[in-house]
Amino acid sequence: MNKNGYGDFDFRLHGTRFRTSSHRASYMITNNCHIPEGLCVLHSCDNKQCVNPNHLSTGTQLDNIHDMIRKNRHPRPSGENSASAKLTAQDIITIRQRAENDEKLRDIANDFPVDPCQISRIIAKKRWRKL
Repeated sequence: MNKNGYGDFDFRLHGTRFRTSSHRASYMITNNCHIPEGLCVLHSCDNKQCVNPNHLSTGTQLDNIHDMIRKNRHPRPSGENSASAKLTAQDIITIRQRAENDEKLRDIANDFPVDPCQISRIIAKKRWRKL
């Protein structure tokens, strides 16, 4: 398994050695063909580990994105893109800078629409970890 949850596979097809994901290998072996440049192998079952040829088809990355949206599998917006966000990325930077200058959490929280506990989580990077 690779870091993205897909199986890895090493094989030969028509004398060419391939190292690719298991589902792509399954598609290539079953259909006895190479996957055209720019195409992905899509899972109709949405199971990254599946190699069942009946669940696999080729399509573009855009096809894959449309499938994800149609099946409501897209990730929820996070950070300031979330509908419930009270802070912006710039607020987070400001909060962390003020904390580095030894300003009290309560004083920082008074300037933002969040609880001091949330300020503490932001400083500890338990919230807004990507910044």
